[in-house]
Amino acid sequence: MVNIQALAWGFFCGINSETVQDAVGVVPVIVIMHFLLAGFVCNVDDIPIYLMPFYYIDVHTYLFSGLIQNEFDFWDEDNCGIGPGCDPIDFLNIKFGIAENIGYAALLCILPNILSLLSLWKLSKDIRKQTK
Repeated sequence: MVNIQALAWGFFCGINSETVQDAVGVVPVIVIMHFLLAGFVCNVDDIPIYLMPFYYIDVHTYLFSGLIQNEFDFWDEDNCGIGPGCDPIDFLNIKFGIAENIGYAALLCILPNILSLLSLWKLSKDIRKQTK
């Protein structure tokens, strides 16, 4: 799923950029935002409010949350012995269940492809107008 979404964002940036250098310059910004806000590096509570839209459009967020839900869904807090922050699901502030995470991740893999297709269609329409 990550590969599908990464290819779709790459296609989208490549189609909508004037030159190859512009596309190559934009893609790392998108990739870094996805990695920083996925929940691996920082907790959701620590993300500033103006960066939250990037958190919700990141496929890594939902895949990571789904894996955490799958692994620690039946976690026994009573036998943990570490303290009140023993439950990883509560500690990482995961809001959705496994099915919702998989659904959102699938949706986020399909949407960039649709955006790329629409951008390519518009670009081809403009090119056809120029050749007439």
